Amino acid sequence: MNSIKINGKTSDIKEILLRLFLKGVSIVKPNKILKDYVKVKNKDLIITDNKKNVSYKNPKKIFPICIGKASTETAESLNNIFEKKKDKIKQGYCGCKSRKL
Repeated sequence: MNSIKINGKTSDIKEILLRLFLKGVSIVKPNKILKDYVKVKNKDLIITDNKKNVSYKNPKKIFPICIGKASTETAESLNNIFEKKKDKIKQGYCGCKSRKL
């Protein structure tokens, strides 16, 4: 039997591990992370790392480059952040099969 008793309730270990894994993956999704680090305020682009902000005053063109397993989701998240300012994203590339911003 692959079960464990927690707080008087018996649960399947595989089910608990799957739920923990899925919760961990959902927390590191680009759409949940990027909005805290990349912001558009008025015409400025603000990048933060929780210690300092770097502000780009009214950038004319933005070319996102996304590489890796989360590249498509990252590109889509950036697209959502710049949704109201779409004219700034001129073109972008993802390091995955045939996906172009």
